[in-house]
Amino acid sequence: ATGTAAGPEKPGFTPPGIAELAPKFPQLEIIELIGRGGMGAVYKARQKELDRIVALKILPPGIGDDAAFAERFAREAKALAKLNHPGIVTLYEFGRVTGFPSLPTRNERGESRREGQSDENLPPLPSPLLHGEEREKQPPLYYFLMEFVDGVNLRQLLANGRVSPREALAIVPQICDALQFAHDQ
Repeated sequence: ATGTAAGPEKPGFTPPGIAELAPKFPQLEIIELIGRGGMGAVYKARQKELDRIVALKILPPGIGDDAAFAERFAREAKALAKLNHPGIVTLYEFGRVTGFPSLPTRNERGESRREGQSDENLPPLPSPLLHGEEREKQPPLYYFLMEFVDGVNLRQLLANGRVSPREALAIVPQICDALQFAHDQ
């Protein structure tokens, strides 16, 4: 009921845990996984600087293996960002993050600084950055940062049983209006 696509989930795609994802998005406080499916996973998050709740959608790793994917992804994201309609979620940001762990905080001497400790007598830690072939083997993680809309999605509504004609007559015109707006743009 929390899927993000109409089809079955792609085999082998397990959304990353919050602890694994958080270092890639330090500007966000990732709260919870709210949906997943064949086209990715959606997390509820909070933008720290703006103190607003957002939806972070990540696409399955490896989806960008196609050379033309990055260009198509950027073109479609830019088109979506231009849409301003009450029936279409607002796209705030899009991009990709590469496969590397978070960096420890370092002082001006290049030494690791742990919270609550002074710079003195701290041994330098090896950098967790992946280099050369290791880094190239890590697929980029493509993402969308979007408006978070709280409530029941259409899939959940349909899973709860039959939709009455009255409910359908309230929903379908809104969907058609949003689709027509997007098509016109």
